[in-house]
Amino acid sequence: MVKQCLLLVFVICHSVLLAQYDGSYAGGRQAAIGGSAVTLTDSWSILNNPAGMGVADHISAGIFYETRYSVNEFSLRGAAFQLPTDIGAFGLAFTYYGYTIYNEKRVVLGYGRQLMPKLRGGVGFEYLHTRIENDLSAVNSSKGIITFQAGLQADLSDKIKLGFSVFNPWAAKLSEYEKENIPALARLGVSYIPDEKFLLLIEAEQNSEHGLRIKAGAEYELHEKLIARGGFKTNPAEYTFGVGTEFLDIKFNISVGYHLVLGYSPHGDLLYVFD
Repeated sequence: MVKQCLLLVFVICHSVLLAQYDGSYAGGRQAAIGGSAVTLTDSWSILNNPAGMGVADHISAGIFYETRYSVNEFSLRGAAFQLPTDIGAFGLAFTYYGYTIYNEKRVVLGYGRQLMPKLRGGVGFEYLHTRIENDLSAVNSSKGIITFQAGLQADLSDKIKLGFSVFNPWAAKLSEYEKENIPALARLGVSYIPDEKFLLLIEAEQNSEHGLRIKAGAEYELHEKLIARGGFKTNPAEYTFGVGTEFLDIKFNISVGYHLVLGYSPHGDLLYVFD
């Protein structure tokens, strides 16, 4: 009975809760700054904007975990690996959302490189798989599709960066049931560095099913290797905050998002950068 109730919640709340296939951001840093990740260049770029992989100069590996709205069955977890080479950076990532009777998997093979001194580009080929398993055979299903995400980043100056990405541009069909499609998603964002300790970001996200969303965030270096972050998102409104630190070659980021109706979503990641 409990499993069937949870499945019903998943189905009814699909547009709000099941965001794994809308190109959702990954990483505790990104979660803390309102999800405004399109201009960032870090180990999670393969999932957020593969153009960010173009500046990679070290091998890195990381894991992240998010409990959406503090419900274990709505947890999102993932891992990413990045390998820079002389012809660009290659990456592999995997995410898993949900639990036994409903889950969504995402596997990404990405590539990014410097196209010109101040311009980067990248692409991630993605396999998305959804599975529903229940005693009621009428809702048992398993479906996989292939799509991609592509992006560009430009350094307009030493302090201003511009980022753009598009995810699943043809809105690939996941199921014939109610013509269920994976949303197409486009992002355009700008980041600004007023000084070496301060970063501001703002991003517009257009979703083919849910309309325009504005995301913004900021981070400030409080102390050497200690960074405070905050941000917000619209449509629906969410507020985010978190901190990040580093020890040796290991980076830790933790954050919390607050949805006005659904509550809190803790998020954390751990990254290791190889020398």
